[in-house]
Amino acid sequence: MNLLNTLGHNLHGVLSPRGEGARRSENVPLRARLEYRQEGAHVFIRLEVAADAVARRLWARSSRGDLHELAVFAPAGGGVVPGTRAFEALLSLSDTETAGWLRAAADHARTDDDAALDSPENGERFNLFVEVTAPAWRLGEKRQAIDDVPEAEEIAQAPQRGARGLIALGRFDRTIVTGAVPVPLSSERSALIYPTRFGNLVIAAGYLPNAYGRVHIDEARISEGDFVFRGRMYTRHGELEDAVLLLEGRDTGAVLSIPLLFEATPGFAESHRGHHRYDLQGTFPLADLLHEDFLGDDLASTVTARDDLFDVRVVSRSMQSDDEHRARVGRSRYLVRRQANEATAERDGLAVLVSPYYTFKAKKLSIRVEYYAPEVLRAMLAGPRPVGTVTETSSDGGGSVPAPVWLIGEQSFKAQDNGLAFFRYMRTHHREIDAYYVIDRAAPDRENLSGLDHVVDYRSMEHLELMFRAERVLGTHHPEYLFPSRSRTFNRMVDPVKVFLQHGVIAIRRVDPLYGRSVEGFDTDLFLVSSEREKQIIVDDLGYRPEEVAVTGLARFDTLFDGREAARPGQVLIMPTWREWLQNEAAFLDSEYFHRWTDLLHSDRFQQVLTDHGAEAVFHLHPNMRMFAEHFSAPHVRTVEQGEESVQRMLKQSAVLVTDYSSVGADFSFLGKSVVYYQFDAGRFLRDGAHIDLDSELPGPRVAALDPLVSRIDEALQRGGTISADYASQADQLIAHRDSQNSERIFDIAERAHHRKNSMKEKYGELLQSASRVARRRRQYLPVMRRLYSVFKRLPASEDLIVFEAGLGRQMNDSPKAIYDELLRRGDTRTKVWVYNRKPHVADSRTRVVKKLSPEYFWYLARAKYWVSNQNLPHYITRRPDGVYLQTWHGTPLKRMFHDLETVHGRDEGYKARVTNAIAQWSHVLSPSPFATEAFASAFRHDAEVLELGYPRNDSLHSDDAEGVRARVRNRLGIPEGKRAVLYAPTFRDNLSAGRGRFWFQPPFSIEEMAEALGEDTVLLVRLHVVIKNRLAVAEGFEDRIIDVTDHSDLNELFVASDALITDYSSLFFDYAPLGRPIAFFPYDLEEYRDQLRGFYLDYPDDLPGPVATELGELASALRREEAVDLAAREAFLEWFAPHEDGHAAERVVDSLFTRRLCR
Repeated sequence: MNLLNTLGHNLHGVLSPRGEGARRSENVPLRARLEYRQEGAHVFIRLEVAADAVARRLWARSSRGDLHELAVFAPAGGGVVPGTRAFEALLSLSDTETAGWLRAAADHARTDDDAALDSPENGERFNLFVEVTAPAWRLGEKRQAIDDVPEAEEIAQAPQRGARGLIALGRFDRTIVTGAVPVPLSSERSALIYPTRFGNLVIAAGYLPNAYGRVHIDEARISEGDFVFRGRMYTRHGELEDAVLLLEGRDTGAVLSIPLLFEATPGFAESHRGHHRYDLQGTFPLADLLHEDFLGDDLASTVTARDDLFDVRVVSRSMQSDDEHRARVGRSRYLVRRQANEATAERDGLAVLVSPYYTFKAKKLSIRVEYYAPEVLRAMLAGPRPVGTVTETSSDGGGSVPAPVWLIGEQSFKAQDNGLAFFRYMRTHHREIDAYYVIDRAAPDRENLSGLDHVVDYRSMEHLELMFRAERVLGTHHPEYLFPSRSRTFNRMVDPVKVFLQHGVIAIRRVDPLYGRSVEGFDTDLFLVSSEREKQIIVDDLGYRPEEVAVTGLARFDTLFDGREAARPGQVLIMPTWREWLQNEAAFLDSEYFHRWTDLLHSDRFQQVLTDHGAEAVFHLHPNMRMFAEHFSAPHVRTVEQGEESVQRMLKQSAVLVTDYSSVGADFSFLGKSVVYYQFDAGRFLRDGAHIDLDSELPGPRVAALDPLVSRIDEALQRGGTISADYASQADQLIAHRDSQNSERIFDIAERAHHRKNSMKEKYGELLQSASRVARRRRQYLPVMRRLYSVFKRLPASEDLIVFEAGLGRQMNDSPKAIYDELLRRGDTRTKVWVYNRKPHVADSRTRVVKKLSPEYFWYLARAKYWVSNQNLPHYITRRPDGVYLQTWHGTPLKRMFHDLETVHGRDEGYKARVTNAIAQWSHVLSPSPFATEAFASAFRHDAEVLELGYPRNDSLHSDDAEGVRARVRNRLGIPEGKRAVLYAPTFRDNLSAGRGRFWFQPPFSIEEMAEALGEDTVLLVRLHVVIKNRLAVAEGFEDRIIDVTDHSDLNELFVASDALITDYSSLFFDYAPLGRPIAFFPYDLEEYRDQLRGFYLDYPDDLPGPVATELGELASALRREEAVDLAAREAFLEWFAPHEDGHAAERVVDSLFTRRLCR
């Protein structure tokens, strides 16, 4: 059938040469306007494309690459956008043929084990494409896609001057999407056309996309007795039908639901690729918080019992899904936060103070609700005045001079930690100080204060008066926990010296977002620590001045080392810390946290270990998780709830401690007893890193799986709980004083403490950070920075400045890190600047860390004599004529690169020009081998001096500590003794673009099938490429045979820990080969990859250092063949591809380029 004749339109003359007419249309985008309208199952699509282009047909492509024709476009005259032509098409999703293959595709995706990993679990996603004919310069790389289109002979009838190609149906300059709703394909399945995150229209067949909602705050304040909320909700493909503002109490579980008015933002969807935005507004009277329906009947007995922090969410429903979507309200601007105000209400002898609150790290909205006796609230807001007399004559009998008032405590419900210990000391040894302990009168922990005087009821009139008089406040958490209110109004009325007693040794979890010196809302004048190592952390990572940090030890250590509590042989104490992302029961019960800890408690092997040793386990949850305690119970396990028993007493009684990231691990190790750290979710919990090196400084082994955890518990019990010598030495670094004089040292330094002095940057840190973020989002930011960079370059170069960058600022590793470490080892005194977008622990006082593209980034690049990077710097950054720019690159090239590619996939038109300019800045390029030297010259056509010295990043593979690293990593990953660990590390495919430099991983097999093919004696370690977008999902029953190590920070550790490598086209086998271990190659798509996508610099597979398998069934035998590889052939391979891998490459680089020797 001739589709051109059927359409009845003539293409002759629609394409003109790239002359005058072409120049007039160059300013018109190819994709100008898209209109999508749906009524029931019928879909109308109108395209407006540049006048020199023709839209022909609409195609749907599955995740496997199969193409289906959906509709034919017909011309519809001139477009609304000047310089465009319009084309229209109609289709029906309920059409018998269309619905049939959509339904079949959904069924296929449900049942076929070969389905791509990024396919929806219960269906298939089809990308939509428009077949166009246009001048070649408009289509660029998109021309090649047309080769897959059936009936290509008809396309040949288009004018010769035009190129043919497929362009995605989406990302038009203007997009209108209306009425997109699911269309039934059968009684169980439906199809929906919707715009993806990146604005391309796709068909969801057999599934519905997840609902989406991101809420930004425009106003959250109190006006005339009402809480007023205004915001914006971004829903992408979802069209709102209903929305409410939900306030959920963290502690009480109380819920307040507020209906929201919403309206689509005019013109937003059209200019934002069909994505929707809604303006939201809602109010509720503060008096509702005092209504008996909300409070219940028993509030009068404990006024503060209903205090709570209410997290604010928007719960919505859309036309595209029956499921409700819950979105945490966040994305708050600085000015919105500053405008938040407080207000009060009274009713029936009860008062409430309400204030918007923003979380420390994410600045998400919560509402703090505090209940008072009305007279206390009125007196508090009235400010300091004589409302009573609570004084004590000074101890020297000198008359009625009021004694200094110190308020001490922990949290309003707690008295069991450093606050209690220090208060006991004060009432025993320093009664000349009027020291009071602050605690709620209904708190169970109040029993721990029996026999002590000067215990004051939290939020009583006496507490208020003492707060107005307090000279010092000493607390274990936020100092405002000891104030009668967290109100900003009240906080401005008082100004005591604040001493942070702490509640644990700071080492593992990064706390700088909570307790950093510049964190708004946390204010302390004196920070107490337990060792010089911890002080270094507080100074380097949290930004305090050395004089503001004192090494005193923690007050609770006075009794930790008193030897008064007899240990119970065989008692295993299990104390996991909390997770900030688990704030409701539904999320908790569905979490890995819950399943991992319950799996341990119910493990047959763990139960057997307890039985064998006559042991008992004690399980104790963190206070922030106390509401979930009822879900943990098991034989031989005693669950202890918050306040039921002293934590320190349990530590002293137990023989072995199991924790994850809690600071109690340090306390336990100080007693000379064994700690095991169960860190199964380290990738998420420690996503910002740790304050210490967890492998070399943690006082106990780290494990990530159940079997090694139980083994470490068993080994510790066999030792009677005694800590091993290596971990004992690591514990020693975290404590300076093992004595009972900690409180005495605290008193001495606290008595002399004074208010700290803040710089302008510290006073207005959040304002400056917010201004910086706003500036960086502005279109003018980069042009301004580029001009400033040119100005900075006019200043003299600094010989004493070296800038390091790895992974485009996302990493702090690879060869730049190895060179940096070698400079530190030699005592080099030059200032070193790391471009890194996180906050790493940096021990070197001469090292600075800046974020990529920040103002500091441009300043240091402009001033530094030396640059070291493993990827290109931005193309607009130019080197000084006398500057040294060492390009280390990030691997030996296997795949053809840049100039050696016939076609560059997934890049825009200006890509080559930008990269060419970036390469021109190199002054030196580091090469690991003669092979790499030739490949770099061919691919980059650079003029840099070549340093063929080996890769510094591989030095650690050949270090004396490699075997120790191997044992440690295998243990942490849970690789059982006697099992072979095979590392599978495939690269990405250029033709499977997910947009924005990311790619899909879509092998024609499942990871479980690969594990089965390798045999039950093998543990498969899967390491996906850093640019892969989708995550690995391991099927139930394979958790012990497949381990996802994609997030493991150190690839070299995985090399050392593994027994063999399987890869395809990744160049990492060049680094692995010198280890002398088996390597097998699994290029399941070799012909396509070699002939169409990349091509290689060597003869693949003849030049490879291992056998090639193209089917899963061949892998096991390929590895066996590799174990008997010809040693002479292996040596010949290493001589050409890796002759310098001897563990000393970093030394050679420093000797060659950084010749200056400066000793500290």
